[in-house]
Amino acid sequence: MKKIISIFAVLAILFASQGCNIIDHHPAYFEEEEGGDEGPMTGFDIIINEDGSVLVEGDDGVKRVNSLTKAITDYADKNVVTTEGKKTVPCNNVFILPRGASYYIDTKYTVTTSVTIKAAEGNGARPKIQRLKDVTGTSPSDLLILNKNMTMESIHVSLEDAADGLMTGSTGIRLKKAGITFSAVDCLFECVEKAFVRCDASKNKILFIDC
Repeated sequence: MKKIISIFAVLAILFASQGCNIIDHHPAYFEEEEGGDEGPMTGFDIIINEDGSVLVEGDDGVKRVNSLTKAITDYADKNVVTTEGKKTVPCNNVFILPRGASYYIDTKYTVTTSVTIKAAEGNGARPKIQRLKDVTGTSPSDLLILNKNMTMESIHVSLEDAADGLMTGSTGIRLKKAGITFSAVDCLFECVEKAFVRCDASKNKILFIDC
């Protein structure tokens, strides 16, 4: 059975340049398929909202992976063009994930700017972030490495590999530098072998609220 991490289990956690590019359109990562009216919202790739937040379409795990981390790389701390009004605004570093969508990460990703990852408004299932083997058959041992602050809101994170269900050598969030804060609100964390959050430096803060 899957191991569900409660707030009590969290107490046992192992503590061990701003761009100026204007980005108008995010290139598609996959060949769009027809059909599929049910489930999470699809077929939009990236939407830039008027407030500078970024709505990121989910992955299918085959033709499309790493969409969330690629969006963070492409948009965070940059000027972006809104989808509707075509206005140039600064990205506010908030990445919104449609409810019921899945996001697969097949390589270690280092977060170098403070970001918020949150579920879209609504009552559907939390969007899910999950490990996945890359083309060599290797799963990332660390899902997200933080050099800056991160907040997650209503996100489901699983360290079970989506390809084979294994959790070998898995660590979820790794805080690499001093003074970093990781906050999780209304999140679900499951399937871990080592630690969901690991600190490699001092003066870090980890906050779990209603998780």
